[in-house]
Amino acid sequence: MRTRILCFIQYAGLLVAVAGHVCSLVTLFLPQWLTFSSEFLEKETFMLGLWEACVTQDPGESVCKAYINLLEISTDIQMARVLMCLAGAIGTFGFLTIIPGLTCLRYWGHLGSPFDRSMNIAGGAFFFLAGLTTLVPVSYMAHVTVQKFLTPKFTTYAPRWKCGSAMFCGWTGGSLLVMGGLFLIVSQLYDNRLSENPTSFSPKMDMRRKVHLDKEDDIICVSSKDTLKS
Repeated sequence: MRTRILCFIQYAGLLVAVAGHVCSLVTLFLPQWLTFSSEFLEKETFMLGLWEACVTQDPGESVCKAYINLLEISTDIQMARVLMCLAGAIGTFGFLTIIPGLTCLRYWGHLGSPFDRSMNIAGGAFFFLAGLTTLVPVSYMAHVTVQKFLTPKFTTYAPRWKCGSAMFCGWTGGSLLVMGGLFLIVSQLYDNRLSENPTSFSPKMDMRRKVHLDKEDDIICVSSKDTLKS
């Protein structure tokens, strides 16, 4: 029963981590990191991403322009781009690392060898690190945006950049990666603890075997005494 529960936790951790990794990759390419809409131009919405800037004039119609020169990009966006690319690489490497150790998913109820458990722990650690690497740039960009445009000293009618949907997707992906990595690590560490401590059923089996052998010895002794009497 315990092995099935651990297999279920491992399976849930893997699904959560994969979902977080997908959200992290989507966040990397979405242009809605920062959005801006003015009261004077209600039909226009400006969007700022890691790779391009977009302008939406009517619902469903947008024009985007990629960044050509690095001098056009602020230091915050450059830092976020590097960290998000690093998070995507770490998450992919974690997924490739955990594939050889998925014995529990191939054979339900069988947790695998110590090598499989070590690979699962390493994959969970990579997922956890990818989640932190995703949360850091998203949270930093949100902090910079709040400090610049959402302070009481800022003029009410001045243009303001706001956090876009990409940042919320990044927060979701980073949190899922951290949760999935923790599920994988905890399940495998508990499995190592169970493998180090033998089950309580082996002494009972030994006692049964001992009693069975004692009965056979008694039968042999009784039969030998009967032959001597005769």
